[in-house]
Amino acid sequence: MIVVAVVLWVTDLLAQQQGFGFFVSAEFVAFSMLVYVYYKKNREALNDAWISIGFLGLALLVILGGAAFLDIGMFSQKILPLSVSVSPASIKIGITELQQFNASVTGGVAPYSYQWYVNNASVAGTTSSTFTFNSSSTGSDQIYVNATDTVGTVVKSNVVSVTVVVPNVSVTLYEGEVSATQYGFGNTSTTVTSPGPTLNFKVGDVVNMTVYNISTLGLPHNWALTTTNNYANATVMFDAQIASGTNPLQPGTHGSVVFSVTQAGNFYYICQVPGHTDVGMWGRVIIVT
Repeated sequence: MIVVAVVLWVTDLLAQQQGFGFFVSAEFVAFSMLVYVYYKKNREALNDAWISIGFLGLALLVILGGAAFLDIGMFSQKILPLSVSVSPASIKIGITELQQFNASVTGGVAPYSYQWYVNNASVAGTTSSTFTFNSSSTGSDQIYVNATDTVGTVVKSNVVSVTVVVPNVSVTLYEGEVSATQYGFGNTSTTVTSPGPTLNFKVGDVVNMTVYNISTLGLPHNWALTTTNNYANATVMFDAQIASGTNPLQPGTHGSVVFSVTQAGNFYYICQVPGHTDVGMWGRVIIVT
């Protein structure tokens, strides 16, 4: 039985090298039962070295074959490579503005631990899957996180570029419903109109835009500066977008974006949730040099 134990130990090591966890499977149990039956009924044959080695070698091949087909094993668990990503990606924020970054981990062996870095320097106390960043000076900062799983594997995330600027224009809008069939924007929570108020900028402005969803019908909305007031054909300008049509702001929440105006022209701001521009949820943007 010592030989059997050695074979099982080697098999387990090989399985782990192929990305499997602790190798307790249907194949493992079946092999143990076969060894027991063979030993009890064929004691003399088992003592024959050639027969024993041949039997154990064949059993080893059966186990490794079973490991190649993970779904056959009742308790086998494949360990995927550890990976971590940070969102949002490269972003522009205003000076002293708070921005939360989120780490998403796949693979490895949970639970995970985290360490966040800014410009390659670790930030003390930042050991959760989220990190809130702000800066008191303008410039560009690089942010990433290292994730460690419970067996000590460490991986580095993508590097996010954060540009910190000083806005010279601040705008706050409220988005909601004028009626059950007409939606719009307003400069205050009580002055929502359809279409919304016209926004005026000039080339070179750095705008800090904040939008509050005050929907009384429980509807999600977003905001984006676009080339047209038709959400289906709209192209976002200057990366000026808060949430999205598929992941909008929920009622009672708000969002913000900082963007630099680099082109003159007549544009629009809209809600990108499908159908909302059709019921008036848009406004004009006039940009001059």
